[in-house]
Order: sequence, then C-alpha cells, then structure tokens
Amino acid sequence: MAKWPALLYFDIIADLVFERKLGSVDTNSHPWLDGLFGSTMRLITYFNAARQFPHILPFVARFFPKDLIAQQVKHAKFVQESVDVRMREAPTAHDFMSYILPYDEATAKMSMAQVRATYGPLMIAGSENVSTTVSFTIYHLLKNPVALHKATEEVRMACKDKDITFFSVGAMKYLSAVVQESMRLNPAAPTTQPRVVPKGGVFISGCS
Repeated sequence: MAKWPALLYFDIIADLVFERKLGSVDTNSHPWLDGLFGSTMRLITYFNAARQFPHILPFVARFFPKDLIAQQVKHAKFVQESVDVRMREAPTAHDFMSYILPYDEATAKMSMAQVRATYGPLMIAGSENVSTTVSFTIYHLLKNPVALHKATEEVRMACKDKDITFFSVGAMKYLSAVVQESMRLNPAAPTTQPRVVPKGGVFISGCS
C-alpha cells in the first residue's frame, strides 16, 4: 500500500519542481525512487544521534551504512541533473523554478549550490514525507471504520457534482482533523522533535 502513494507523489513533486514527467506510476518504479524511501529518514536518524557527540561526529560518520550514503549521493546527482536540465529548457508551464528563471549567477540572489540545496529537500518533502503521511492516514482510517465513513461522506458531499479543488478540500473540517491526528500519531519525521523544558519543569496531562 505504501508504494503507490510514493510513486504518485514523486511524479507530482518532480513535475512541480522541475517540470519533469517521470511516469513512475505508469511504470510502477523509478531508478531514483528505488531505495530512497526509508533511506533518507534512516540516515537523518543516524546523523541526529551522532550530533549529540559533536566532538566525535567525523569519526562516527565513517561507520554509517554505506548503502544509505550511496543513496544520498544518488539523490544529489538526480537533483543536480534535474536543475541543469530545467535551466536549459524553456518552460511550458509555471513551476517552482520559474521564480528564479532566467538564471544568471552573477546577479541572482541564490548561488547554484543554494539552488541545489533548496530543491533537493523540496523533492524529499514533497514525495517521501507526504506519501508517508498519506499511508499512515489510510492505515488509521481502515482501522477505524466509523472515521472512514465520516471522512468519505464529507468528501462526497463537499465535491458532489463538482471538481475537488484547493478550496473545497480546505473546507473539509473532519478530513483535516483526520490528517492532523494521523500526523500526531505517526509524524513523517526520522526522530522526535526537540523540546525545551522550562526551569522547574512542566506538567502535561497531569504528568511531569
């Protein structure tokens, strides 16, 4: 179940960012996609843990799994090639890169390194993170038939005899709550978010 949302959102974000028609859904795979999902989050988890000991990070990093490092190199190469191709070709639609084109590094506010560093994470955030959230949301809905029925009815009533749009989806309060609860239960992040406890501690739901 998790594979198809990954293929779908990878196709969508590649089109939005680089105006590339990859056809991953049609072919049921993509060389860049194979192995990426899960590897990025696992590698970030390793780095976040190692950063707790910054004085030995360079040494510890040598022992990170080589297949994860190789996948990140593959990702960086894909982004670099996609950026280069997008900058050479005349756009036929308005995408994320339209805002910095035509590009002239002498006058641009972003260097090429910054461009690649920006659009690489956009690919991850728009594909892996979104598909993970969708997969967990589907899972929780299937585990809760009442919630599934309510969400289904809301979508069908809101979009009856008309297209699903940004505004119609934004008006679906129950569906929004379902997605937010799914993200609370299973956030698409490799580690928990850091928290700063105030002096003297704090009580949450009666627990210190």
